[in-house]
Amino acid sequence: MKKIEIAYDLTSMYENYLFRKGKDNNNERGYSYFHPSAFGGCMRKMALQYFGEARESLKEPRTIEARVERIFRAGHAHHFRMQSEFADMGIIRGYWRSKITGKVYGKEDKIGIFRPNSLEEIGEVTPIGETRTIGELLEYEEIQVEDKEFNFKGHCDGVIELEKGDEKTRFVIDFKTVKAEKFSLISTMSKKPDTEYVAQINIYMWLLGIKQGIIFYEEKNSHQTLEFVLHYDEELVEEIKKSAKLLLSSIKKNQIPKVPERYAKTRKPCTYCGYKNLCFKK
Repeated sequence: MKKIEIAYDLTSMYENYLFRKGKDNNNERGYSYFHPSAFGGCMRKMALQYFGEARESLKEPRTIEARVERIFRAGHAHHFRMQSEFADMGIIRGYWRSKITGKVYGKEDKIGIFRPNSLEEIGEVTPIGETRTIGELLEYEEIQVEDKEFNFKGHCDGVIELEKGDEKTRFVIDFKTVKAEKFSLISTMSKKPDTEYVAQINIYMWLLGIKQGIIFYEEKNSHQTLEFVLHYDEELVEEIKKSAKLLLSSIKKNQIPKVPERYAKTRKPCTYCGYKNLCFKK
């Protein structure tokens, strides 16, 4: 058997491509507003990222890795798969982009709309010879959330309604993928979702006016699933609002919050933070 020769170093080509995409994604993500997904984390980092929008010296000195970009894309693909499957089940609300015209439907409703059953239902004409299903013709887009007073802006994974028109069956849903060890921990020991995810979904519930939510975990290897139903925590949201106001006040005064006493360079959430050398310099 002849030895197979490698004509191209495909691995290097792929790594370089993802490295460039990682840089683009890092530059595109804005920090002039607060992301709900970040608010369960470090306030100091959020302030540094905010100032980094205008000061190059304060941009997070992240190391862009192709592996990290693969993790990010795998998570995004998981969300897209779950949203598409829930759309096929007829239980998820959101925005829908037509692949025929590019128009987006559902943004006039705060919590989005269910996927239309046909293009004709939204006033479009199905092209002659088109064989794609409505699920292939209409692409799901996540619901936008925003509050200018507290400087929040982001996207919610979706709103599900188990019985159409029945608000009692309406939930904000947040999809999460986790490693096997983490899945085992939350399913057998802690039996509760991560605190930062609880904060995140409560922000979505507050901004969308929905009183219940579901954090839906999927384990990456075995694809087992686990869900936690949460009810709107008004006290938690009030604390989040106070923290947002304090952070805005610090930013207005051109101040950066101190490093919390319990934080350490070698422990989470600092371990993989690009600012850790700045925060813990002698």
